[in-house]
Amino acid sequence: MPHQTPDPSLPAELQIAYLGGVLDHLPQGISVFDAELKLLYWNAHFLEVLDLPADAVHAGVPFEDLIMFPASRGEYGPGDPVEHVRARKALALRFEAHRFERTRPNGRTHLVSGEPLLIDGQLAGFITTYTDITDRKRMEEALQISHARLRSIIDNIPGGVTLFDDNLQLLACNDMLRRLLDFPDALFANGLPSLETLFRFNAERGEYGPGDPEIIVRDLLARARQRIPHIFERVRPDGTVLLIQGQALQDGSFVTVYTDITELRRAEERLNHLAHHDPLTGLANRLTLDEHMRMRVAEGTRDQRRFAVLFLDLDRFKTINDSLGHQMGDALLVMVGRRLHAAVRQTDLVARLGGDEFVVVLSAVEQEASIAHVAAKILTALSAPYVVNGEVLHAPPSIGISVFPDDAQDAVSLLRNADTAMYHAKAQGRANYQFYSEELNRSAMARLDLERKLRNAAAGGEFELWYQPQYRACDGQAIGVEALLRWRHPQDGLIPPDRFIPICEDNGMILDIGRWVMEKACAQLASWRNAGLAPLRMAINVSARQLRDTRIIDLLRAQIERHGIGPGELEFEVTESSVMERPDEAAFILGRIKALGVSLAIDDFGTGHSSLAYLKRFPLDRLKIDRSFVSDIEHDCNDAAIVSAAISLAHGLGLEVVAEGVESAVQWAQLKALGCDELQGYHFSRPLPAEQLEPLLRAALNLPAAGATPAGPQDPACP
Repeated sequence: MPHQTPDPSLPAELQIAYLGGVLDHLPQGISVFDAELKLLYWNAHFLEVLDLPADAVHAGVPFEDLIMFPASRGEYGPGDPVEHVRARKALALRFEAHRFERTRPNGRTHLVSGEPLLIDGQLAGFITTYTDITDRKRMEEALQISHARLRSIIDNIPGGVTLFDDNLQLLACNDMLRRLLDFPDALFANGLPSLETLFRFNAERGEYGPGDPEIIVRDLLARARQRIPHIFERVRPDGTVLLIQGQALQDGSFVTVYTDITELRRAEERLNHLAHHDPLTGLANRLTLDEHMRMRVAEGTRDQRRFAVLFLDLDRFKTINDSLGHQMGDALLVMVGRRLHAAVRQTDLVARLGGDEFVVVLSAVEQEASIAHVAAKILTALSAPYVVNGEVLHAPPSIGISVFPDDAQDAVSLLRNADTAMYHAKAQGRANYQFYSEELNRSAMARLDLERKLRNAAAGGEFELWYQPQYRACDGQAIGVEALLRWRHPQDGLIPPDRFIPICEDNGMILDIGRWVMEKACAQLASWRNAGLAPLRMAINVSARQLRDTRIIDLLRAQIERHGIGPGELEFEVTESSVMERPDEAAFILGRIKALGVSLAIDDFGTGHSSLAYLKRFPLDRLKIDRSFVSDIEHDCNDAAIVSAAISLAHGLGLEVVAEGVESAVQWAQLKALGCDELQGYHFSRPLPAEQLEPLLRAALNLPAAGATPAGPQDPACP
């Protein structure tokens, strides 16, 4: 559209009015000064921009008078207003074009532009425009803040970030992206590259694998143009694993986040390995064994193939672990695992169930002879001596064998039957292998039946507590009793403790049963004390599982307070094996028990494998010599020597000695001569229920009783 000017035929006044109306409608403030810097023209916005009073502005007003108002208000900063005016007039007299921004005290910002006014090539004055750019500046500042925040967010994302526009041109990326993908600085020397440039760079250095880079880039660009959201993993040539997530935005741009998940994947691999392998030996664990056996059962059923399961348990391992320490035991288990793995084929599975129990699954076996050959090979390999930290160790295995489908048709039964056969191998003298048989199965079923009945015994009130008295060796004075657990089944009658106590230890029932025994025995001790049968000491047997249960302290304290039991009235008997399983833990818990005023005794001394170095650390009061050394003391000089040595050892450690299994006056006399302190056995009394034992105790304590009084034991040295 051509430039329009007022019609020259119009009178000059109308032309000026026409131009004034146009200028007054412009959004800028406008001022025109003549060559002598006197105001010729201004529009309404000029007054608004400079906040000038209307009566101060008129044609011909000098420049210095006009700007005195802003100067006096401090618009140009601190200082003498007259000096500000003089300086600005000097600049104006140069009539140079200028352009600058000025922010007024009210916060509004103006763009001030000045140009000399030339007419016919001659300087006629100066024209200045004042444009309010406050809103634009605020928008620019807000945009800069937004960009800075966005940049900060992108830079602090724990991964690489790219933002591409709809033309696949890179708009933004962070330093993490350049580090993750090893992009050199030269790639960004000419600004942000395009997606095609990045694709080509990666393709040429083999990031996407082998192939023609041109074809690879073409395919990648084709997929990128589809703007399809994606999430996938990519493994870089250096092994770094990247999780790449891309998402299209509403404006057509596309954002992609690259996360380094290398350590996560490695951790998952380690967890997966730990989930399927034993952490100590690196062999398969129970989970892997179960999966493998189910697979073998399915294959064997489908293809009519036999396979064998070998269950191994190391003989004497517990002794090694207890006497030499867990580190030596662990080192031995690692060596056992290596020997096992070397003794079988790669197609066979070797697993560790825990402790010193291992399982070998032999695949594709046809004859028992071939199974026996492998079992003998394993037996030979594992029976050879081990050298661990300079110590020569021997830990031959006992091996039980079950065969699919002969002995069972499912994984659980096969493993159970092999376990049963392994116990049969131990019963046959250890260090041998045994195949499963139906007879072994019947024995295992009997154990399961007994375990089932046990679970109903406590609820049915079938347990009883019997007591066997203990006597002073020098004069036959009754000084205490030992509480002994009995089980009277409604149909099977009285079941011996050696049949059910080991089962209770294995399945954990001993904790509840032990709690019942403690409560019952403490109540009986209080009852006898109230009936005048005092002083008596109540001895209670405590198992290894109970010693590992810290609740025993609270239970014991509650019983002592409830029944008013004094120091020395209660005694805990623990076996050598129970304290030597975890000697440090045992020493700690026994110390806490001792602090409650309970005396402590080592039971069945001589039958276990205790370390004297540990034994002297336990806060013991008594040592009980096992009946196996007492039964032949009058006939076997070796037993007599062992008992004599045990008594001397105990006295040397400040312990009293109790001999179990005393069955004759001769044994009593001999034990007394050897210095034994206390005696217990059938010569004095069998274990009896409380109501049957009480008359005997009264007689031994020379206490009156209603009715007949049984005679107490007679000191063989004092007829």
